[in-house]
This record gives sequence, C-alpha cells and structure tokens, in this order.
Amino acid sequence: MASSPLFYSNSGDLDDPYMITRPGGQCSTNGDATDLQSSLGLSSYGFGCQAAVNNAVADDFVLPHGYLVDQIVCYLYQAGATAPSITSLGYAFSNTSFNGQPQPAWTTVTPAVVLTNVYKKIDINGPTENCGRRIQQVTVALNPPFVRSAGTYWLAWRGTGSIGSGPFQPPVVIPGATQKPGANALASAYGEPFAPIHDSGNGAAQDLVFELHGYQLGDLNCDGTVDFGDINPFVLALSNPAQYVIEFPECPIRTADINADGTNNFGDINPFVALLSGGG
Repeated sequence: MASSPLFYSNSGDLDDPYMITRPGGQCSTNGDATDLQSSLGLSSYGFGCQAAVNNAVADDFVLPHGYLVDQIVCYLYQAGATAPSITSLGYAFSNTSFNGQPQPAWTTVTPAVVLTNVYKKIDINGPTENCGRRIQQVTVALNPPFVRSAGTYWLAWRGTGSIGSGPFQPPVVIPGATQKPGANALASAYGEPFAPIHDSGNGAAQDLVFELHGYQLGDLNCDGTVDFGDINPFVLALSNPAQYVIEFPECPIRTADINADGTNNFGDINPFVALLSGGG
C-alpha cells in the first residue's frame, strides 16, 4: 500500500510511535522492546480490542491545521503470532469524545498488515525471553478520507485476528514514566459504554499507539508545505478538476477543500488566502 506522508503519532514522536525502551538485540538481531515497566508498578501489556467479543478502544488526536487524513496505522499484537495475523479492522471517527458513549457504527476493512521488529516485553526479561508478543503494523486506507479543519477529534477501533489471543492494543510507553502526559484513552468492554483506560497495576491513565497519514489542506502540490507554490494548483483544482488530477496524480484533490465543508468551491478561496498569509 502506497503511503501518504506521516504527520501525526500519538506518542508525540514521528520516528518512535511506542516509544522504544530497549533498542536492538531483543528476540532477534534487530529486535526492539517496548517494555512493560514493572519497576514503576505497571502491569498491563495492552488492552483488548477484540471485535469478536465486542471490545474496542479509542483515543483523541489534535489537528493543528486543516487536514485530509487518508490512512490510519494501528499497532496491535496477538500473543504467539509468528506471521501477520490481523484480519480486519473496524474504525470510527468522532468530533467529540466517546467517553460514556456506546460503540459507534463501524467501518470494517481488510487492512495491510506487516510484522514489526518491536516486541512487547517486561523490563525484567532478558534479550531472548518473552518474545511471543511481536507487534503488527496495521494500515487502513480511508475511503472516503477524513477531512476536517483544525481541532481535537477522536478515533475508535477494534480488530479480528486469525489466532486465539487478542488482538490487543499496546499503550504508548514513556521510558521512566508511568504514563504519557495528558493520557486519556478509552475502552469499551463487551459492548459497554466507553470509559477511561487505566493500567491494572498502579492505576495510571494510558494513551494508545497509532499514527495518521495525509495532507494539510491547501498543500495542492503535495510538497509538504502550504506556500505560493500552491496557488496555481489551487486555481487549477477549482477551475479544471480533471486537468488537476492529470497534472498532480499523487495529490488528493480534496486538499482544495480548505474550509472542510465537503466540496471544492469558491468558498475555499478566502480560507486559502488566509493560509498563505499565516492566518490558518
């Protein structure tokens, strides 16, 4: 699956979504560990998101600008899996928190799945111990994409797998800390309303590992910035959409929907000018 630019990681680090506690030498030559830090009183490897028993998880994310989100990447594991085993992912977006709410209507798709070289372990494990929780990268192409202006939004998800255990969702691990600052992830167990996730050992609130790919609204030439180089492509997208698709085949034309109202039209001109002047 071709990947659009990665612009958001819920860990706060685009290069390290987990975050890694012991790089290299774990379970394989290049294996990394995202440890359960038992020395800090933590005891939860991960959190159930098994669609088969109506379990799900959710977390929030912040868009600093208007964005077209066209891929989500989750990181799940099934204990004992030695090959990609996640068979489906259900997802839903919301403009408001899922806290206290029932599970949403799910969009369920078959994702692209690969094994990572990251293992969920305990900090007291040696390099060759507890290697059964290898994390899988689960990528979903959004059709239609999620297009929104700047703000805080929520993503909920759940999955199925080909073996008996899980899927489970690992938390964001902050080396030396019990939780990510501001952690507020949610879980729905057996179809009950969503409620905050806490580690089962010390009760610390947790956040979950996921990433978002896409394009900032207004980046009509898909070079990663919104600037004067986007003016002609923007005009072309509004005046001759078919020609825009020919000239910029790798760029989603909905990046011209600057006001995120669902259409590309003259109502996007003033918001686009505001972006160029630094006002958006």
